[in-house]
Amino acid sequence: MNAAIAELTREYEFKTQLADKDYQSSSDRQNDKISYLEKELESANKTNTALQNKLDKAYAELRELATKTVESASGVKIIGGSGEQKQ
Repeated sequence: MNAAIAELTREYEFKTQLADKDYQSSSDRQNDKISYLEKELESANKTNTALQNKLDKAYAELRELATKTVESASGVKIIGGSGEQKQ
C-alpha cells in the first residue's frame, strides 16, 4: 500500500511540476508576444507621424504654389478671347 501511495505522490508531483512549467511557458510566450506587439505599435506610430509631417509639408507647398499662381495670373491679360472675335 505504501508503494502505491509513494507512486501516486510522485505522479502527482510530476504532473504538478509539468503543469507549472507549461503555465510558465505559456505566460512567457504571451509576454513575448505583448512586447513584440508594443514594438510594432511604436514603429507604426512613428511611421504615421512621419507620413503626417510629409503630408502637412506637401499641403503647405501646395498652398504656397496656389498663392503664387493666383498672384501671377492677376497681371495676365487674355488676348483673343471668344468675345472679341471679328467678323
